[in-house]
Amino acid sequence: MSHAPMKTHRRTTLFVLTAALGLLVALVALPTGPASAQAPVPAPVSAQPANKSGLFGSLFRAASVEDLLGHKFVSTKVKGRKMAGKKVHLEFFLHSPTPDKPEKPTLAAGAGCNAMGATFVTKNGRLRWKGRFMSTAMGCPKHNHDAWLRRLLKRGMNAELSGKRLVLTRGKTRIALRQVK
Repeated sequence: MSHAPMKTHRRTTLFVLTAALGLLVALVALPTGPASAQAPVPAPVSAQPANKSGLFGSLFRAASVEDLLGHKFVSTKVKGRKMAGKKVHLEFFLHSPTPDKPEKPTLAAGAGCNAMGATFVTKNGRLRWKGRFMSTAMGCPKHNHDAWLRRLLKRGMNAELSGKRLVLTRGKTRIALRQVK
């Protein structure tokens, strides 16, 4: 029995998954050059009032879909999980699976291995994935943070925003992120 078709299938699968991961990395890549060379981006404006009962008081407010769309964030600190140098990447954008369907708010995420995504909603200061979830299926190292991040985003996390800073919390987990686009 020949194993050639199986090897070809594995190579094709590996190629497709590597390409998908490369695309995610390109989407969430940090800007190059010194921060001073980048044009300042004004803080998103929201119709929601300041969230005075939030984790950080009145400086932070509940993040809305409108606040997040068009922005990328990368983690600066994660509490409640040892990331071993890995970063959480989030990108918020409008996406339509086909040209005949309306665009929906979409959140692409990564925690060091796979690219994941789904439509998202915010309600009462809580951000969560909604609807059909998609992910690449790379063979990841032993300490895979993808399942952890996927669970948090499916269940929902409190999302607070202040200028270019986004903080996601759930229980003892706190992910502090900064806007990179």
